[in-house]
Amino acid sequence: MPVKHVFIAGGLPLVLAGCLSAVTPDPASRADAYPGAPILSRSTFEVQITGEQDQCYGMSGTPYPCFVGVLPSGKRVTFADGIRGYTFQPGQAETIRVEQINYDFTSPNAPMDVSSTVYVKVEG
Repeated sequence: MPVKHVFIAGGLPLVLAGCLSAVTPDPASRADAYPGAPILSRSTFEVQITGEQDQCYGMSGTPYPCFVGVLPSGKRVTFADGIRGYTFQPGQAETIRVEQINYDFTSPNAPMDVSSTVYVKVEG
């Protein structure tokens, strides 16, 4: 059965048509942040987003806002680069499932100004 989706791109409607598939796309495949960089590991876990903002520090030492989560073990984690597919709302606590993807940045072509770890919200 054909399925149509309408998106607005640059103020113009874009219609996509296709067929339904029983295959659910892997959330991490949508987050291929560094095409060509080998993936070292993937893991999925629950995290309680506390609704707190914190200050994270990059390589330059300049602080920037990030948000805080707590793992089931009680360990506190900060999401300096956010979680793909998730919009942080200050003051709103919630539990979500997240996939952590660790990329191999040992090649000479690897980016130097970004984290080799990407977090993606897992639906469902």
